[in-house]
Amino acid sequence: MNELKNRKIVDKNASEEVLSGAISQMLKTLKLIKTTPSIDTFINLFTQKRCCYCNKQSTNPSITIDAPNAFNRLNNLVPDGIEMEHIEINDLGFQLFQYTGSQTIKLN
Repeated sequence: MNELKNRKIVDKNASEEVLSGAISQMLKTLKLIKTTPSIDTFINLFTQKRCCYCNKQSTNPSITIDAPNAFNRLNNLVPDGIEMEHIEINDLGFQLFQYTGSQTIKLN
């Protein structure tokens, strides 16, 4: 599941609000689709399941790391996105990742 944004977020509070809203939306969608037995059965065939929040505008992630964007450092330090813990999403069998700028989602 992927939540795509292309926003320039100017302050940390706004960044956290956008991220929180995106995670909330993904969680609601996960809960809804898992109520359909055929979809839930299909999802459970996969060993790796991800919820991904992607913002094309390069910003510091709201949690986990506080690296400056200067000279593309964030993308060099964590090019494959940042895994975040989220109890409800993890309990549904999914991992939660945040991507920004030119970080890349790698599918296995």
